[in-house]
Amino acid sequence: MRFVSLALLAIAVAGCTGSTPAPEAPSKTPVPEVPNKPDTPAPSAPVQSTFAPAPGWDGPAITASRPDATGPLMISVEAPTAGYAFTLDGVVVKDGAREVQVTLLQPPGDAQVGRVVSELELQIEAAKLAGKEPLAVAVRQMQEGSHYLVAPAWRRAVIAAK
Repeated sequence: MRFVSLALLAIAVAGCTGSTPAPEAPSKTPVPEVPNKPDTPAPSAPVQSTFAPAPGWDGPAITASRPDATGPLMISVEAPTAGYAFTLDGVVVKDGAREVQVTLLQPPGDAQVGRVVSELELQIEAAKLAGKEPLAVAVRQMQEGSHYLVAPAWRRAVIAAK
């Protein structure tokens, strides 16, 4: 009885301890690979809109990015001090472009603010950007507490690169 099989010994030990024996290792039969269908198109990479500074823009550094044509537009501005606000005024079609109009509102002249460059971000929903025209971001700069007879005009800061 020296040649007792290991499987019988494992069952006997399991019966004595009340536990179940370990399952046997699965067989190593190769699984056939399913080839890719040639008519299945590969997923396309999203089209990213790139923006360039508009000619003549001399205001604070503004950047814009849009990961794809159906996504939101992210606008970022480097404000020279703390206390600035950045708001969306509207989206209009003007001079052959879909112009996103924003206001950069600086703090009052007598305000005590930290002298640190602050980055402000604004996200514009994709639904507001629907159209075939190239995008442009136009900014008007105003100062809180100032009274304007006529609001400053929007000037293009960045435009979609061609």
